[in-house]
Amino acid sequence: MDHADLYRLRAEDFARRWENHRRIEWQTNFQVYAGYAAIAVAYSYLRGGPNSALGAGAVAATLLLYSTTLYLSRRTQERLHFNAGMTRTYFRELHNIVGAPELNPPEDTREPRHQRWYAYGTQIVLTSATAIGLIIYELQTTWPQCVGANVLAAFSAVVLWALAISRWL
Repeated sequence: MDHADLYRLRAEDFARRWENHRRIEWQTNFQVYAGYAAIAVAYSYLRGGPNSALGAGAVAATLLLYSTTLYLSRRTQERLHFNAGMTRTYFRELHNIVGAPELNPPEDTREPRHQRWYAYGTQIVLTSATAIGLIIYELQTTWPQCVGANVLAAFSAVVLWALAISRWL
């Protein structure tokens, strides 16, 4: 095996790792939305009367799923960024070793105005909105006579959005 084959295999390995992480990211998102749907369906069918413990359990399950989603999404993004950085470093060193010139974008190409990854931010905003909507539904149907339920729902909305936005920025 010569050096060119080794370089090619390493580049293929980087590409394979990237695709595996992207696949895991989307599978996790699908499972999260399936989890939200399962919580909503189970809650709507099993719901007791007002002030039932099931409502508190449903809110707790939703918050647990949401916080787990934030954690897993953040760790997946860290791995994707690490892999992208390693790929750039590898190819930069490869260009230095081989003596190949760096590839420059065409002159009419502009830098992206927003340097972050849109898919991650969009996923966090969508899962936050879903969790907020589900929590508001659970609170309103469990404690409809309680004015505090509206306050608690608004508070949970603010907290969830703050968590999502803080991770996105």
